[in-house]
Amino acid sequence: MSDKKTDLRKEAEKKAAHLPENIATMSPEEIRMTVHELRVHQIELEMQNEELRTAQSQIEAGRACYFDLYDLAPVGYCTISEKGLILEANLTIATMLGLTHRSALVNLPLSQYIFEEDKDINYLQRKQLFETGEPQECDLRLVRPDGTLFWAHLTASAAQAEDGAMVCRVAMSDITERKQAEKKLQVSEEKLKGILNNTRDVVWSLSWPDLKILFISPSVEVLYGRPIQDFYDNPSIWNEVVHPDDKLLTEKALEKLWKNGTAERECRIIRPDGSTAWIYDKSKIVFDEHNSPIRVDGIVSDITGRKRAEEALWESEQRFRSMFMEHEAIMLLIDPETGAICNANHSAALFYRYSTEQLCQMTIQEINTAHAEEIAHQRSLALAKKRNYFIFSHRLAGGEVKTVEVHSSPITVRNEKLLFSIIHDITERKQAETDLRNLTESLEQRVIDRTAQLEIANKELEAFTYSVSHDLKAPLRAIEGYTQILIKDHAVHLDSEGRRSCEVISNNTRKMGRLIDDLLAFSRIGRKEMRQTCVDMAIMANEVHFESTTPEERERIDFRVTSLPQAMGDPTLLRQIWINLIGNAVKFSAHKEQAVIEVGCLPEGSGHPSADGHEADVLTAHLPPAIPIPDSANVYFIRDNGAGFDMAYVDKLFGVFRRLHSDKEFEGTGWGWPSSSRLFSATAVGYGQKENRAKERHSTLRYHPDTIRQASEEQEKWGKCCGYCWLKIQKKTPPSCCAPYAVKAMKSSTK
Repeated sequence: MSDKKTDLRKEAEKKAAHLPENIATMSPEEIRMTVHELRVHQIELEMQNEELRTAQSQIEAGRACYFDLYDLAPVGYCTISEKGLILEANLTIATMLGLTHRSALVNLPLSQYIFEEDKDINYLQRKQLFETGEPQECDLRLVRPDGTLFWAHLTASAAQAEDGAMVCRVAMSDITERKQAEKKLQVSEEKLKGILNNTRDVVWSLSWPDLKILFISPSVEVLYGRPIQDFYDNPSIWNEVVHPDDKLLTEKALEKLWKNGTAERECRIIRPDGSTAWIYDKSKIVFDEHNSPIRVDGIVSDITGRKRAEEALWESEQRFRSMFMEHEAIMLLIDPETGAICNANHSAALFYRYSTEQLCQMTIQEINTAHAEEIAHQRSLALAKKRNYFIFSHRLAGGEVKTVEVHSSPITVRNEKLLFSIIHDITERKQAETDLRNLTESLEQRVIDRTAQLEIANKELEAFTYSVSHDLKAPLRAIEGYTQILIKDHAVHLDSEGRRSCEVISNNTRKMGRLIDDLLAFSRIGRKEMRQTCVDMAIMANEVHFESTTPEERERIDFRVTSLPQAMGDPTLLRQIWINLIGNAVKFSAHKEQAVIEVGCLPEGSGHPSADGHEADVLTAHLPPAIPIPDSANVYFIRDNGAGFDMAYVDKLFGVFRRLHSDKEFEGTGWGWPSSSRLFSATAVGYGQKENRAKERHSTLRYHPDTIRQASEEQEKWGKCCGYCWLKIQKKTPPSCCAPYAVKAMKSSTK
């Protein structure tokens, strides 16, 4: 300000130098006029100074306002030199770039804040601006000092600085949100395009009012069987492909569209190959902000499958209705919520003695005698498929109550959940079950009474056998004693016939004693408590053979024991069986110079043993078919090459004290095989008790009396046949099993 005053002072002094200096030569009037002029001029100067001060104040105020608007403008402004340096910037652009002071931008290159990949865009924009002088625009990414990116729109124009240099005025706007919106819009458009390209429905748009195709999705080619270009070339093709019988529906749909702005239709179309398809077309007129129509949009769906399903459903419902109404079973359709009977067939009307119309106006609570809460609970279980079988009491029209069996399951009829109930009258069956239960209880009581009677009879039998053993043996002992006295003390008084008679009496007395002992032993079989354990059959068979033979017999007998699996049974009874059977084989092979006794076991399900190792010329035509052995059983067998028996007496083989050989041929009382049969039965009983108690699967011995075989008389030249005994190990439910089995020679094809 002081500089401007100094300049004015110097200018005034120059002008004053040209004024006249001699005031004395001036007249008073001239002096007065001069002074007046000076005063006026002074006043003018003061007024001008005041105006200048006012203008300067206004300028300062305007400049301050300008700078406020410049700094706080929503758009960033900066001035850039030709070299790309920032000469001036407002506060907005500094804030955009993450700075607090705009002065921090001065003399820095703008490219410092431009994303690396976008720097070329800024360089080319500035270059073209200075070359052409025309305004330039571009979008690029800027980087803040903290590394965050944002999108900016730059508008640049050329200007001249005070020093005459060309500069670039840049206006910068943050367009990050717009870019994000554009990105989302692009993604959305891509999704929409993908949907339209892959959807089976046809999306279309027509112009207004000429109804030309604006857009149609590619799926039109699949649905209509025509190229998409046909629809662009011929807009009336929409109506041309409609089935003739559905033309009227199309016309009504168009009338509704013009009237209400929306329309729907279901019609058939004919494809070029002659096939027919059902379509559902929904269209809508689109209006602008002035409520003027601008286009028509719509979507076409292929409903051929639905229509066919509806037809099939209708046919199914007709079949169901026919089956439901005409079926002999009692059937009801029940509302699971209220219990209302929705439908009833003719059999239900006959059973309940109501008409079908009457039943359809009733609820199940009016028929079922149970409490309503209980009925509702059972309906909920049936609806949830947690239970579908029930037994109720239903009251008929005349008041009679029947016991019924109800099978109820949820079904869907016309989008409505119902309970389909099939009802059976089981009144007679329930009465029969009651009678059977009463009879069973009566039979159980009779069994208890019989068991008590059997226990008494067993005790009496034990007392009788005890009496027999003493009362019969006492006279025998007396006879034997007196006979021995006659032989020893009076032999000199007896002739040869007398001595022979005494020997006969003594032998028969001893034989009678053995018979009594065998009879007592036979009567005790089966009354002993079973003790189930695992038995090593091979060890037991060898022990029994050793105990049953003398050293001389063991030299004569070739005793063979193959690999035998273990068995589950009572060891005492099993040992007695082996004693009887092995002893029998030893006895009846006593006349053989070289006896062969073989003990073996068949694998599960293999039938009977072959005759390997025996006579090979035996005919097998006279042998009965082999008894099949279950797959779950092992078979133990004993075979020898000793004497056989006449098949004519096979029925006597298991009779107590029934002998097929004389005492001269072989000693014995005839109780060995019958006692083995009884031992088999006792062992089987013990198994059954074990099975019932512990539910265990163990083996047991069983016995088949019909497995006895004998060679034909034509083979008598080979001598007497050999005896066979079978032991069967049953692993599941015990059936009858193997018993003694005799054949002369075993070269047999029997499997």
